[in-house]
Amino acid sequence: MAIGGGAGRLALEDLIALNDEIAALVRAGVPLERGLVGTGRDLRGRLGKVADAVGRRMEAEGCSLGEALEAEAGGLPELYRAAVAAGIRSGRLPAALEGLSTFARSLADLRRAIGLALIYPAIVLVFAFGLFLTFVVVLAPGIDEAFASLGAPPGAAARLARLGESAAIWGPIAMGVIALGFVAWVRSGRASMIGEFGPIRWIPGMRGLVDQARGGMLAELLAILIENRVPLPDALSLASRAVGDERLRALADHAAESARLGGSPGTAPPPELGRSFPPMLRWALLGGHARGDLPESLRLAARTYRERAAARADLIRLVVPTALLVVLGGGAVLLYGLTLFVPFSQLLRGVSL
Repeated sequence: MAIGGGAGRLALEDLIALNDEIAALVRAGVPLERGLVGTGRDLRGRLGKVADAVGRRMEAEGCSLGEALEAEAGGLPELYRAAVAAGIRSGRLPAALEGLSTFARSLADLRRAIGLALIYPAIVLVFAFGLFLTFVVVLAPGIDEAFASLGAPPGAAARLARLGESAAIWGPIAMGVIALGFVAWVRSGRASMIGEFGPIRWIPGMRGLVDQARGGMLAELLAILIENRVPLPDALSLASRAVGDERLRALADHAAESARLGGSPGTAPPPELGRSFPPMLRWALLGGHARGDLPESLRLAARTYRERAAARADLIRLVVPTALLVVLGGGAVLLYGLTLFVPFSQLLRGVSL
């Protein structure tokens, strides 16, 4: 029973709820297949369908949670499946899922805060665009005629009138761009976008926050795996799949190969991979490997990254809404005001000469 396309639209909040449900079932010692089927019956919508599909596959085929999730790959992001695989391999699935929940919840909270901050500027932007369209199509030609009848030299009104003549072309295109932006924002809330981050990655400060959150998650998963006697090369490969970053995965593969050959996992990568691991993570790998306390060093790095990510998230929540209001809302009002008053001021100046 594949969940297919319906689960492909699973919301990020649904993924967090499923993640927390699986962690709770494992802690309670309840058989996962029965617990997930029961959860599927209790919950409505896509979340219930996903839980039911995974539980029934485990019952019917006798497969593990990781195998069932891989079979239902159409509805769950690779990052999530990799985190589950790392948790199962370490024997501490709830701990691995907690790290993923923290990562996903911080992303969902930020997205919600930014979405709320976008509502008012977006409304102002749409209204300002509508007024601008009305001005260039209806008012600007009349003002241009007034310029001509009064013998005033043509000004901004003439250019705006010419722009209005092609409004049937650029007007729908502009509305289409706005609609595409809305669709992209809605899609960024899907669980499948958790490793890609969609349009929110272009928000100032988000790239750094995502890098720090990924660094903390990678360090935490590595610590869990190594504590449970998973060989370091395997731990690096498993953990790097669970952070959703191709560059980090390539760096981890290089570090794993270095560890297999008896070297340090924190050695500098080849030039084609660019810069090495984030500094704190590289320090933990180098120092912890040399001192023999790698799990402790990794946990310290994970805690540091989480604290930095939390501080950056607070800053984004404080600054971004205000900036969006000023730039989008204020910019739209300023542009419309200039469109309206510049032609009139030019007309009055032309008449007075």
